[in-house]
Amino acid sequence: PAPRAYTPHVTICYLPRRQFLDSVLAFQQSRNLFTVPSWTADRFYLYASRTNGAGPSRYSIEAEYPLVG
Repeated sequence: PAPRAYTPHVTICYLPRRQFLDSVLAFQQSRNLFTVPSWTADRFYLYASRTNGAGPSRYSIEAEYPLVG
């Protein structure tokens, strides 16, 4: 187990280097009028992330939860 306290979070984007942040922000701003039709989620997944210290995390699905009703 990790020595630090667990902090639940949602990962939106993984940047291997901070210098890419400006590029991501510019990309986002250039498409700020992008819209998508509404949709309904029928399930969600619980993922586990595993890091090896040398690159991006590896994600695997641990469980699937159907949304009923």
